[in-house]
Amino acid sequence: MANQEVIGGGQLGRMMVQAAVRLGIPIITLDKEHSPASQVSNPRSIDSQHPTDLNHQIGSFNSVDDIEKLSKLVDVLTIEIEHVNVAILKSLLKNQQLGRSGINPIKIYPHPEVIEIIQDKFKQKRFLDQAGIPVSDYEEIKQCPTTSEIENKWNKSLEDWVSLKTAQDIPRAIQGLTPKSFESKSDMSELKLYAERFVPFTCEIAVMVVKGVPTTGSSDPNIRVYPPVQTIHQDNICHIVHSPLRLDTVLVNEIAPRPHNSYHHTISSTVTSQFTAHLLAVSSKPLPPTESFELAVPSAAMVNVLGHESGEKGSQQGRKMGHINVIGESDADVREIVRKVVRCLPLNQTDDLNLESLTQTVPIDTERPAGGFSDPNPLVSIIMGSDSDLPTMIEASRILSHPLFQIPHELTIVSAHRTPERMVEFSKSAASRGVKVIIAGAGGAAHLPGMVSALTPLPVIGVPVKGKVLDGIDSLYSIVQMPRGIPVATVAIGNSTNAALLAIRILSTGMPRLLDAMSAYMAQMESEVMTKVDKLSQVGWESYP
Repeated sequence: MANQEVIGGGQLGRMMVQAAVRLGIPIITLDKEHSPASQVSNPRSIDSQHPTDLNHQIGSFNSVDDIEKLSKLVDVLTIEIEHVNVAILKSLLKNQQLGRSGINPIKIYPHPEVIEIIQDKFKQKRFLDQAGIPVSDYEEIKQCPTTSEIENKWNKSLEDWVSLKTAQDIPRAIQGLTPKSFESKSDMSELKLYAERFVPFTCEIAVMVVKGVPTTGSSDPNIRVYPPVQTIHQDNICHIVHSPLRLDTVLVNEIAPRPHNSYHHTISSTVTSQFTAHLLAVSSKPLPPTESFELAVPSAAMVNVLGHESGEKGSQQGRKMGHINVIGESDADVREIVRKVVRCLPLNQTDDLNLESLTQTVPIDTERPAGGFSDPNPLVSIIMGSDSDLPTMIEASRILSHPLFQIPHELTIVSAHRTPERMVEFSKSAASRGVKVIIAGAGGAAHLPGMVSALTPLPVIGVPVKGKVLDGIDSLYSIVQMPRGIPVATVAIGNSTNAALLAIRILSTGMPRLLDAMSAYMAQMESEVMTKVDKLSQVGWESYP
């Protein structure tokens, strides 16, 4: 098994070491003393001649000497942070530095030229742009611009905002600056700057791609993609991550060629974590099947715990101390736990933090609604063609809200005839919002269930609503007589109770607790009937109430 060196021994390095132990991969990390990786390995001096298979070398990941010494002890060199000495990495490749075996040159992943592009955010932005990848407008700034230069170049008024960033080191947007205030920032003249047009955005997302070495003779390109996630930031630091993503359109911002903060949840939510995948990829090992990179749970989230002034050694204001992974059977359950976790964090992390305002499309810090109001993260959608159908459809809501089930759901009006555009939008977006089953009630022509089923891959349960004429027979025939390929499960006329119970049984295939809940509900019904049997035998049918 090839020995690996990780340049950097921070929290990512620590989790990489933990993954290496499970894989049986010998690994050495390089960083300062008492770094997180050293806590799960054997700290040694950089001059130690006998490193173990699980070793932390005390040194600097920007030191030429330290990296050169360690390169002779390993076969593969990788990183956990991109702010490393690229020049020495290039030199090792150019000179074909021999690794631990003394026969084969050391391998470096990612390639130093890739790291060099990633280190310079302006180069990275230009690289993406030239590759035809959509990015925000940007421009290199040779010197601090004047007000007129900003207005002419960016077609911006003084009231508009432009983000001015440093291209190298840890990039940072210089916050709170309008073009007018740029003129007074003479101290920035020595920085390498670039300007970026502000982009109004709905939310920020991340996606992790793993590329391994293709296997000889195999058609598998050895590329895997984790499901995209939504990230919520506080003070420019990733605070909460939620998966799976419930959105579609994206604009690329930046790339990191390493395991990333936004995918720590994969330790708990996927068969193959990002750290295991990284180690397999840089070891030139085949990557596991695509399925092992998909979520193994219905919903997952991660909360970063940031440091605060506590007086303890190593606790730094605004720096990450650790993270908490949350998994659950629905978005609603996971977000409820996340909300409780966030409220337990130190005050300086939760002051002025309104997660719902940070992400309007995927509200996280939202209490479970009171009775009679839709859950923001429904598993079941109850829709009806008119408010006149509410007396029928409300029974479905009451079943879903039963103490045994407690299924997050929504109830709203969607008319196939009076609001056709709303029906199309609702049907096509339901699955991406996390909805698993749709219950559609309609009377008369009753086209709603069938049209919704034609627009969504989700199971649709139709409820014929009894009208003023024909007693709902017209609705029943309309819903039942669907063409092949467009299924609608249909219940009895006016029986939304059964529709809800069927929806719960459908959900139970992926939520085992609902099987037990349904068994308890059935036992409860049996008990109620047996009570009536006993009473009837005791008082006789003439006196039976």
